[in-house]
Formats: sequence, C-alpha cells, structure tokens
Amino acid sequence: MDSTLNILILEDNPTDVELIKYALQREGIKFESCVTDNRTAFTEALKEKSFDIVLSDNTLPQFEAKEAVQIVRNMHPEMPFILVTGTVNEEFIISIMKLGIDDYILKDRLIRLPSAIINAIQNKKAESKKIQAEENLIKSESKYRFLIEHITKGIYAVDSEWRILYMNAVAAELFKCNPEEVTGKNIWEEFPYLVGGKFYKAYQQAMKTQKAIQLEDFSDYFKKWAIVNAYPSVEGLVVIFEDITEKKEMQLAYQKSQERYKEMIERITDGFISLDKQFNYIFLNDQAAELIHKKPEDVIGKNVWELFPDAIGSATHNAFQQALQTQKYVRNIDYYPPLDLWQENHIYPSEDGLSVFIRDISEEKRKEVAARQSEEVRNLIMSSALDAIICVNTDNKFIFWNKRAEDLFGWTFDEIKNESLTTTIIPPKYQRSHSHAMNHYLATGEKHISGKMVEITALNKAGKEFPIELFMIPVKTGNSEFFCAFIRDISERRDLQLKLIEQQKQAAREITATALDAQEKERNFIGQELHDNINQILVGTKMLLRLTVAKADNNKDILEKCINSLEEAIEENRKLAHEMVTPNIEQESISNLLHILITDMFVAEQVKVTINVHPEADHLLEKKQKLALYRIAQEQCSNILKHANASEATILVEEKNDGIEMSIHDNGQGMQEDKKPNGIGLRNINSRLSIYSGTSKIISAPGKGFTLIVHLPFYIS
Repeated sequence: MDSTLNILILEDNPTDVELIKYALQREGIKFESCVTDNRTAFTEALKEKSFDIVLSDNTLPQFEAKEAVQIVRNMHPEMPFILVTGTVNEEFIISIMKLGIDDYILKDRLIRLPSAIINAIQNKKAESKKIQAEENLIKSESKYRFLIEHITKGIYAVDSEWRILYMNAVAAELFKCNPEEVTGKNIWEEFPYLVGGKFYKAYQQAMKTQKAIQLEDFSDYFKKWAIVNAYPSVEGLVVIFEDITEKKEMQLAYQKSQERYKEMIERITDGFISLDKQFNYIFLNDQAAELIHKKPEDVIGKNVWELFPDAIGSATHNAFQQALQTQKYVRNIDYYPPLDLWQENHIYPSEDGLSVFIRDISEEKRKEVAARQSEEVRNLIMSSALDAIICVNTDNKFIFWNKRAEDLFGWTFDEIKNESLTTTIIPPKYQRSHSHAMNHYLATGEKHISGKMVEITALNKAGKEFPIELFMIPVKTGNSEFFCAFIRDISERRDLQLKLIEQQKQAAREITATALDAQEKERNFIGQELHDNINQILVGTKMLLRLTVAKADNNKDILEKCINSLEEAIEENRKLAHEMVTPNIEQESISNLLHILITDMFVAEQVKVTINVHPEADHLLEKKQKLALYRIAQEQCSNILKHANASEATILVEEKNDGIEMSIHDNGQGMQEDKKPNGIGLRNINSRLSIYSGTSKIISAPGKGFTLIVHLPFYIS
C-alpha cells in the first residue's frame, strides 16, 4: 500500500501503542496516527479528522470497545474497525462481531496486524462497490419491469381529477372492491384511509412534477411490501404495483442472517452451523459441510435430526436441547461413529435458535490415546513443558519431575524421587488439609481442587515459601492411578499486584491531602473575613450604640440589651474566626497550639483539661502532620463539648511504635455499645490520618468516658 494511512488508535497503554506502531513500520506501511485513551478524545478525533481505520483496545477505564464500535458505526459506517486486545473469549468475539468490527488481533500476535489492516480496508472498498452495483442493478431492473412483467401485476388508472378509469383483478383483490362499481369514482373518497400515506404523497408529487416515480415501501394499511411505478400524464396517472411481501421478507431475513455471520464466518477455521428453533439448518460454512460430508445447498432448510437420526440421544443432541431450553452457552465433546468424528462443540443460544462452532478434534483424540499408551511420549511432552510438572502416586511419592520443576524447587528428580510430597514442597500449614483431601478422594472419588486453577504457596529446597499457580488432575491408566500437577511461579505477578494496590492507595492519599489543603485554605479565608470585616462591623455598631446610650435615657434598657447581644455576637464571631484560621504551624510548637486551642474552646466550660506533649514532638513531626494533629484535637474537643457531658479531659502526645501517638480522653457519658462510631467528625479524622498512613482507635463504654487514640508514623518524604 503506497498511500499514507491515517490511523486512529484507542489505547491507554503507551507501551502497546509503540508495539503497534513498530509492527506497522516493520512491514513498511506508511501511516500517521492519532492516539486517544478515553471516550471524549476518541469522539472529538472522529469529528475533527478523517481516518482510514480505527485500532482499539478491548477495555479502557470507563470505556469499552463495544461502545467505541457503536460510536464509529454511527458516525462513519464504512470505516474499518479492528480490535487489538490481550485476551478474549469466543462469546465476546461473537457479540462484538455482531456490532460490525472487521477483525480482531491478539497483542501477542501483532505480526498479523499489517495484513489485517490492508485486508479490512480492501474489504470495505469491495463491499462499497458491491452495494453500488446492487443499487445500479435495481435501477436497471425497474426500467424494464413494466414491459416484461406488468401483465401479472396490479394496475389501475385515474384521470386528472383522481377518478378511477380502470382497475385490473389483481388491484381489485388488494383493494377488496368490484372494479365496475368504483369506476368513475374518486379514489381518495372511496378509499379515504390511503390519504396522507406514503403512496398518496408519491402520487401527488408525480402528478405535480409530471415525472414518473418508483417506490418500494411497506404499506401500513395493507400490511404488505410493494414495488409501485406511477406514470403521470396531463390526462391522469397509471399505477402499476407488485406485491413483493414474501420476497421482501425472505430478502430481509437473508440479509439479516448474512450480516450476522458473514464477517465472523470468513475468518474462522472451525466448522460453523446456524439452526433455527426447530433445529433446521439456516447456514453452514464450508468447513462444517466438509465435516458432515454434505453440500450446504443439500441441507439448508432441513432438520438436523432427520439428516442424522442416529445422533438422537447422543451427548451432542442433549447439549443442543439444553442450550436452547436454558438459553445458556454449552460446551461438549462427543464422538460420532458413522463419520468417525470427534467433535468439540461450542453452542451459543439465542431466541432465534443456535449458533454452533464445531472443532474437529479427531486427530487430537488419537494423539491422546497414543500418548496414554506410550510412557516415553508422555515423558517427552511433559519434560519440554514451560511449567513445572510433577506427578505423584497415591502414596504421595514422586514418579515424575520435569526440568522446570528442578529449576523451580531446587531438587533434581534423583534427589526427590524417594521423598514424600507432604514433607518437601507443601508448607506445614497445608499438610494436614492435603492429607485429608487425598484420603477422602481415594475413599470416595470426590474431588476437592482437582481440575481447578488455584493459587497457594509452596516450599523450595532452601525452605523458602513462595506463591504458585497450581492445576492438578488425577490420571488413571489401567488399574493404576496417579496425580499430575502443573505449577507456575507467580511471585513476580504477586509483586506487581501489591505494587499496583500500593500505587492506588498512594493516589487516594494524595487526593485526600489536596482536598484537605483546599479545605484549610478556605477555612483560613473565611476566618480572616469573619475577623477583618464582620467583626469590625459589629465593633463599630457597638461603639455607636454606646454613644447613643449616653443620650437616650428612655431607651437605655433596650440599647443595653442590643449592646449585650452585639458583645455575644462579637465573641462567638471571634471564636469561629479563630477556629477556622490556620494556626501558625511553623512558629508555634504543637504544645503551644494545643494550649491555645483548649483555652479558646473551654474558656466558658466547666471542664478541666490536662495537656502533656513529648518534648521532641515538633522535631519528629512534619509541619503538615502538626496541622493534622491540631485539627484532629480540635475536632475531638468539639465532640467532647457537644456530646460527652464531661468534667475532665486529657490530651497526651508521645513517641510510640515508630511514630507519634496522640490520645484524647474524657470522663463523660461514653458511647452506647450498639452505636457505631461513624459520624462526620470521625470520618474527617480518619481522612486526615489516611494521608500519612495513620490509624485511629476508639475505646468507650456507657458511663466510662470516651478515648480517641491516633497514631502517625514518622514522616518519610
């Protein structure tokens, strides 16, 4: 392809973007790319630029490939769309194929991407040409339909006043009238239900423009599809129509079926069949026809069980019935002797019937039989596996240990072949449950983890415990039985998962810190406004009232009451401003800050407060941690004043457990045992603590006071 392609890439992983570009550059494809990673950017790019193709990942945060396909199909129906994803299952591929993607590429097989892009663009061009050719064919056919087929069609003629001049039997049957009785009568007065309809408007237009029209549409009144040709003249209008209802319904059904399966079927290598609810063949591809040794045209419309009556009652028959009845995906493996065919069926039901992917696994089954019969072949396959493979007998003794197992656990097979599974690689915490499960299986045949992928830990030769992924199955050969396990070290994956979790926690802490900083600035601003503006207005008003008191003996009591109210408002305003303004963290010690806080908050209360602060607390705390402790103390003291009904309180700040611990205790009424401590104040406290990986603890009981203990680890930048 010599021209430069303009490619829109929807991908949130920069590494995958570079791999895609590299795959295209390596094949010499000239292209320019636009990379987006969210719905808004993707939609804007489609609006602003013209692209030759879209490459999309499967799942992005809050945006999936299905949504992207729908956006592209709505905005640019002819634009090719290729899904580039990591992993995908067959059910998902079917669903997204129905939405109209052109291909899908796995990220570990990007070598196929260049050819897939070229094919998708060429297929879209070919499809466009085909549609244009079909449209031209329809136009061509309409020109000659009157001359060739008009005798068998409905025909009627009206004059310029819409009076019926002629109506043949086909037209009379449709209108359910006698042609002789309606001749000379106005067609719209005789059939008023047609006025205003699609065909009525077309006839009016034809007479007005004196141009012939052809209309293919559905009549809502007659409930039929029709092709109508109207030929106007000065004298009137001749209408020739054909009932194409049956043909149209078949065409629509065929088009729907073709659109549903075409793109998917052309790309799969397995056999594929589509059945209706009565198990009649609707479609089968060449691979399926080859499997059943029949031509597609010989089976379409016929019942599968009539063609293969000896399959009734088989596993496949039962699986088809189950899928259709439960409307759930079913997978089964079955052998059909007349065709000597081992088949793996993937059955996807719908309200219309079944879609079945059939994979010929005859060769695989023959190989399995050969492998079971040949210990040498089995050992060769297992020894070359990338995963560790170990086999033990029913006595827990090792009978097979491949090279990957040696690398993973540290023992050679000669070193471990006489050892027990329980005393070597199974950690002590699992040994009892393993022995119990083994004995239970041997006694009853009931499986616990057999056939399941599980994540547990194992021990290596050095005694180190590490995480593994385990898949174990029992194997029976003749009268003997052993157990085969496939093991993979997932230490690196676990580490990556832990790192991801920690990154998410850190991001949450940063968001909370930003919110609290903004809150602190807002509190400081409001506090300053209260102090600088509102308080000054109140003080000025008080002074004016004082001057008035001296000259107004009659209203002296009222003025004195006003002055007292202003003094209370000034005091409350001063307290509120002081609480909201950020304290001087840099110059004041945490001890001084707490004393000032207690003095301001408890000045008018009968509560004795004792404060004890570690002398090195200011050196051990970062200034934002000091502010956090101050705000937590302020919040808890407010709770004491509102809810505790206490006479004494203690604030203790000390160095403890590699951090600073502050405890605030009161001797108040305590908290009911059934009441959860989840108020707004305590949630604010925990939000502040989370920024610095801090913790909180509450000790309380009815009549025994309330203690809040918070711990901040030493700050690490």
